[in-house]
Amino acid sequence: GPYPPALLALWDAWAEKNDCLNDRPDMFDSSQAFVVFVFENGGQDLERATLRDPEEARIILFQITAALAAAEGCFEFEHRDMHWGNVLLDSERPCQAGDEYRVGRKRLVLNEACARGPKVTLIDFTLSRMRLAGEGQESVFFDLEADLELFEGEGDSQFDVYRAMRDAVERMWSRFEPRSNALWIEYTAEKLLCEKQYGKRKGAKQALTALKQFRARAGRQASAMSLLDDPYFETLFETVVA
Repeated sequence: GPYPPALLALWDAWAEKNDCLNDRPDMFDSSQAFVVFVFENGGQDLERATLRDPEEARIILFQITAALAAAEGCFEFEHRDMHWGNVLLDSERPCQAGDEYRVGRKRLVLNEACARGPKVTLIDFTLSRMRLAGEGQESVFFDLEADLELFEGEGDSQFDVYRAMRDAVERMWSRFEPRSNALWIEYTAEKLLCEKQYGKRKGAKQALTALKQFRARAGRQASAMSLLDDPYFETLFETVVA
């Protein structure tokens, strides 16, 4: 049915205080069906989060890259909408040494260097693509050609990523093209480099130089999985072959 007035009032209150790009939910008619998802609190979104230093940026990028790489290997997954509002940081529940990601037959075990960074959660899989388990290996995806406004946006680099993804998949959105994940990682590195302020701690200049170099390399990679071998991450984890 139509969106409840009480929820519309809450939506309006949030939109008034925040920079909201979404359509007001009263646009849906009485035939609209809704699904409610209940998740744990993943923390503050990256756009509004405050970081202590560039080392936190490195730990954030590693978690994003490792999560996407694991999903690529298991499900041929592409996020396809990983702007910095869809990256959550939980500083109250930081990474722990010993936490691990399983990528193929490898276990990436986080070490003490990773333990000082916030825990990362990726959200909003509306535009995502993945392969279902089973013999048919059917893919689930959203045809972005149904929302052409995505490719007409200006003023933020996220719109450049939509256009670059479109070129990569040649408008065939059912196709697995993990380069899209690398494009979003490059975008995130750019945001962390150009739109975050860091204190002048010891080693900050060198860390920012390393972040800048990583951003340049990320855009040339074919997948998140290939980025795991980047030297930018090499001191954050140990690899255990299963």
